[in-house]
Amino acid sequence: MALTTALAFLMLGAATVGVSGEDAIPASLLASAKRSGKPMNVRKRFLFLTLIMVGACAMVMAVMTTMLYRHDINEHREHLQTTAQSQARLIEAVARYDARMAKIMWEGDLGHDASAATLSQIIDAHERYEGFGETGEFTLARRDGDTIVFTLRHRHGGVEHPAPMAFDSELAEPMRRALNGLSGTVIGLDYRGETVLAAYEPVAVLNLGIVAKIDLAEIRVPFIRSGLLAVAVALLVVLAGTALFFRVGNPIIARLEAYSRDLEKEVEEHKQVKEAMHRHNQELTTLLEVSKTLVSTLNMETVLQATTESIARYMGLEISAVYLLEGDKLYLGATTPPLPPEMPDSFHVALLSDHPHIEETISKKQTKFILDTKSASLSAPEKAIIEARNVRSLLYIPLIAEEKVIGVLLVGSMGIPRDIADSEIEFCSTLANIASLAIANTQLYKASQSNAADLEREVTERKQAEKTRARLNTQLKAKNKELEQIISVASHDLRSPLVNIDGYGKELEHAIDDLRSAFDSDKTPAEALEAVAPLLAQDMPNALRFIRTSTSKMDALLAGLLKLSRSGRAALTLDSLDMNELIGKVVNASEFQIKEAGPELDIADLPPCKGDAVQVNQVFSNLLGNALQYLDSERPGAIRISGRVEGERSVYCVEDNGIGIAPAHRQNIFEIFHRLDPAKSKGEGLGLTIVQQILARLSGAVWVESKPGEGSRFYVALPAVQKNQ
Repeated sequence: MALTTALAFLMLGAATVGVSGEDAIPASLLASAKRSGKPMNVRKRFLFLTLIMVGACAMVMAVMTTMLYRHDINEHREHLQTTAQSQARLIEAVARYDARMAKIMWEGDLGHDASAATLSQIIDAHERYEGFGETGEFTLARRDGDTIVFTLRHRHGGVEHPAPMAFDSELAEPMRRALNGLSGTVIGLDYRGETVLAAYEPVAVLNLGIVAKIDLAEIRVPFIRSGLLAVAVALLVVLAGTALFFRVGNPIIARLEAYSRDLEKEVEEHKQVKEAMHRHNQELTTLLEVSKTLVSTLNMETVLQATTESIARYMGLEISAVYLLEGDKLYLGATTPPLPPEMPDSFHVALLSDHPHIEETISKKQTKFILDTKSASLSAPEKAIIEARNVRSLLYIPLIAEEKVIGVLLVGSMGIPRDIADSEIEFCSTLANIASLAIANTQLYKASQSNAADLEREVTERKQAEKTRARLNTQLKAKNKELEQIISVASHDLRSPLVNIDGYGKELEHAIDDLRSAFDSDKTPAEALEAVAPLLAQDMPNALRFIRTSTSKMDALLAGLLKLSRSGRAALTLDSLDMNELIGKVVNASEFQIKEAGPELDIADLPPCKGDAVQVNQVFSNLLGNALQYLDSERPGAIRISGRVEGERSVYCVEDNGIGIAPAHRQNIFEIFHRLDPAKSKGEGLGLTIVQQILARLSGAVWVESKPGEGSRFYVALPAVQKNQ
């Protein structure tokens, strides 16, 4: 029995491990790994399985022992009852015979007792009978009033006469039933007070009762010994099976743990991708929302309030505000949440010098972050506002338009400090740049309205006012067009990778669902691994690769917007420029690209011009880079840089014999993110946009002449250096 249960344990262990050796992994453990996403303590699970099997073995042995014990009890019952009944019938037959013989032999002798002769024969017979078992016993008794009188007790050849016993005693239960004329078996106390299994039968002729019994302890002893032996054997076999099981299963356990770690890594990467997608979606939504509001109105209050509400909502912070700079004073433009009416006037209008942190942000044109205002060095006015609003963390962002700081945007937390990541600060700066454009447009609009009123009041200055208004309106339209173009491109180019991220994110979710279904099914571990192998080897890595590519594209587009915004805000230093020296620096900086492309480079003598050296260097670096990039690989390349003076302008030409520009693209090449062939072109499509933006700030211009297959000429016009300068 013990051997059978132990072998059952080994078979179940083998089935759990699988018939494929190291390549098999229990499906139930894989399913558990998928649900938790963490490496499992597989050895503990197998140890727990061993304990379960030991318990199962013990339960099986207990059930089988109990069944065998009950079967043995029933066999003893039948044997004892048969023995008791046969003895009773035999005694009755002997008694009847003795009675007949007494009548014949002792006829007329009333003093002769035939029953005594019968009892004498019975005693004699039992003295010659060995008996059964170590505790097997026959007892014969009669009832004398309220007393049980034992006439015979036979055990192992010995015949005794136990002492009489009261009929209503708790002992001698089997004999009491026999003397009451009952027949059957019982487990109860005999005349000694021992628990016995007894068969009882009345002897009708002599008015006796006979009991055949055996001690219950004698029946139990073999089962107790067998049970202990079975437990010992089963324990040894189970321990041996467990050792073998772990020896075979250790490679599988290591494989499973490695798989669990890989799965945890995949889940973590998927989580990070989803978080990045959610963050970029929030950024895009906020940009579109703010841009739409800012473009649709020229009302200063609406522009400022939309800015504070949007940045607070995106950052998940409780407070934000915009202060506009006019001279040496700061004016509160908008705040979220609004200031209570009881706040003093110093919260609405303040001297710039009273707020050194804002003053530092404006002077350096850089963001500034205070993690905890309680430990920061604050002026009295700063401390009063911060304590009144319960501000703990605070980010200062300059609002810059046309290289001039027009105000500052503040956003912070209330109550508890809150760290702000660099990516969040960068996005806030981008949002601040868009807000700066809108604020500048609104100010230009107000200025144009004011100038229009002045023109009506001052006839003598009409012409000058008309020129001013026209210039301001032109600037306003240009700024609005620039803002609309940025919004349009952001809406389209940023949404495209976002759609890819969403699509491949769903594909990744489907792959994970397929993975879970494969391991939750009734397939064997080997079949499950074979089913999920394509998912792990191709589908999931491909989806993650496309998602990372899309997020990288979104990051590049946002970086491009920031780069474009910064180029429009850089401070200008106008000087007379030696263009021969400047172009020489540009060529030296591009020496590697020139050697790699291998064109013939011809630089003519160039006239000087007026401009910012850094910005003009950027213009010609971009143009030379474009010329190198779009050379025709089918013929030797040639690039020529020349220049001439036309009136008040110095005009320069960067000419190449490259692939040229088709007429359909010629009107769009200066648009943001526009590329001739996105599949083959490198870069972000910002080079010519930045060139046009820089030259517009330097009162210059750029245009192009090109023929497909022949090459292109890019002309740059800048203010010429006058002879008297």
